[in-house]
Amino acid sequence: MIASSSDPYLEFLLDIKSEKHFRDENGRNFFDELAAMQERDDVYLAIRKKVNQRNAKDEDIRYFLFMGYVAYTRNAAASMEAMTTDLMPVYRSNTKNVLLAMKASPFLIEASCYYLGNYFGFEGKNKKGKSEFMQEITTHLKAHLSPEKVGLCLSSIGT
Repeated sequence: MIASSSDPYLEFLLDIKSEKHFRDENGRNFFDELAAMQERDDVYLAIRKKVNQRNAKDEDIRYFLFMGYVAYTRNAAASMEAMTTDLMPVYRSNTKNVLLAMKASPFLIEASCYYLGNYFGFEGKNKKGKSEFMQEITTHLKAHLSPEKVGLCLSSIGT
């Protein structure tokens, strides 16, 4: 599908090929996947900077989680690795807002919790602390989500 959109993550999720990323080379019109990926990376870095602060805006946190959802849904390895590393500090500094974002948009739960769980041991780092984290997040989840959504998150985190 070819369309004109302003959100590179929505385009990626829906497999929309934005006209701005088509190139004409020697009479051949082709979609420049690298240019589209670089645009997504620029947006990711800008939002990551905003959410890495205490009291980040709710809409920035939701969009950050949405970017993780898109990567998870599309199985975009590099983006998934970035979220695995980057979400935990955001969660730690904005726990309540992350949980409220998941409550408001439950489709974000599975991917977000997957990244939180993968943080432990990813690339041989952060091997300790998962059991303490599980106790902590279970308490927080129960305070904000339904039992069904708590179960989904915990199973996505894994043990």
